[in-house]
Amino acid sequence: MFSLQGQTTQSARINITPTAFVKSRVDQKMGEWLRQNPYASDANKAANQKQFENEAIAEYKETFLQTANWHDMQIAGYDQNTQAFLIKSGACADFMVPVPNPEAREFEEEFQTSKLRIANPDFQIEGDVVRFSKLTFITSKGKRYNITSNFVASNPVTNTPVTNNLATNNPTTNNPTTNNLVTNNPALATITWKFPLVLRVDTYKSDLNIQACVKSESQIKNASVLINGQATRGIQAVVNDGCDLSVNENIILAKGMNEVKIVIENDAGKSVSDVCYVNYATRAPDVYYRNNKRLALVIGNSAYENFPLANPANDAIDLSAKLKKLGFDVVLLTDRTKEQMINAIDKFGGDAKNYDVALFFYAGHAVQHDGKNYLIPVDMPPLSAGDERKIEFDCIPMDRVLANMEYSKCKLKLIILDACRDNFTRSLTGTGLLPMTAPKGTFIAYSTSPGAKALDGTGRNSPYTAELLKRIDTKGLKIEELFKQVREGVLERTNGQQLPWDQSSIIGDFSFSD
Repeated sequence: MFSLQGQTTQSARINITPTAFVKSRVDQKMGEWLRQNPYASDANKAANQKQFENEAIAEYKETFLQTANWHDMQIAGYDQNTQAFLIKSGACADFMVPVPNPEAREFEEEFQTSKLRIANPDFQIEGDVVRFSKLTFITSKGKRYNITSNFVASNPVTNTPVTNNLATNNPTTNNPTTNNLVTNNPALATITWKFPLVLRVDTYKSDLNIQACVKSESQIKNASVLINGQATRGIQAVVNDGCDLSVNENIILAKGMNEVKIVIENDAGKSVSDVCYVNYATRAPDVYYRNNKRLALVIGNSAYENFPLANPANDAIDLSAKLKKLGFDVVLLTDRTKEQMINAIDKFGGDAKNYDVALFFYAGHAVQHDGKNYLIPVDMPPLSAGDERKIEFDCIPMDRVLANMEYSKCKLKLIILDACRDNFTRSLTGTGLLPMTAPKGTFIAYSTSPGAKALDGTGRNSPYTAELLKRIDTKGLKIEELFKQVREGVLERTNGQQLPWDQSSIIGDFSFSD
């Protein structure tokens, strides 16, 4: 049982939409499950996906009910014909509470003074809208009032028109000035973060630029940024950018953790954005990228005789250009044979001894065989069923790359594999790559999940490299957050067909751009 009084100052701790919450939980659990079950069938994957979705929805509902800001509910009016209050809240869809007219004054007074208790709450999630199916209000005298679930109210997503019989005067009087009033409740504004793209950020600077897009079907009356509960200043509108109002503000942070929210008020009421937590540390820990030398070996194989690819060479060329701008000495190779690749990898291991950061990037075909991963050179002969053993002789084992990077003794070793492209010969029994053991100080990023294939893409770059190129030079973006954003971008770009993932044993923080 919950009390309106007990929630007057406590805000809900869920600061993410149901869809994003469920997606985040499912992605996390599926990633862990796939690491343990790399050879799972599609049927098992689908079954586990459904199970994780149900668990995530149950978790969201439990957390919402425990932490919701019940005091946020407001009485919007009273329908004299049906004798019911209309309740509005920014946290859920509108609903009606039937209260007989003689008891309306008592209900309203206890509602407004937060004396009501709430029991038996339950709700359904429709997209990103929380719609209560059960809810009981209990007065101090023990009277119970249950909500009605057949009321169709305007909701913040669809702005469904509402026809009801709301009285515009005080509901406790017997002479309403207006009956049978037809209303079309306006929708609350929607606020979408554009930067930061994640809701948890660490920074060593005292200021931060925040950006968001606001959509509103009615006039925006007020807009502000709240930092730790304190309003900073008004927001100036930016026109002709696809948003009704654009937020682009530099904010000053307090030391430690900061809570940043955007509040927009329109004719429907106030909307509050998801909370962005920004941790401002006055002294940065030891990081790898400051004043350190960087070396990268970048290989892209496209010109396979029997199974050519369109994008790997482009991926390697474009990433090399980015890395050079980010302070890397780059060795770029495209369309190389087995002998050329081996020579380059072995030389890379020796040269990297004189560097602090070593990065190996490979785009092209790769395959797993007999528990190991192999990179496929452009001169590999065709394979037929039963010839898989030739992989050991005609391809380059990833163990050779790992051994050379370990030999280099670099502080930080980065491996990015945009491999397992989708048109390699289907005669092989193993597709995709297996997880690899990452030595201390190593970060391994895979363009797709274990045992799965990666899409080559229809543009200049593969979906994975395209998303990496978009984000790799974001200032101060830590490598873990970088590849999380890449993963989200690839999932969206491929309509959920490709799920990148990574492994890490690095200590400290690293970002490509300071």
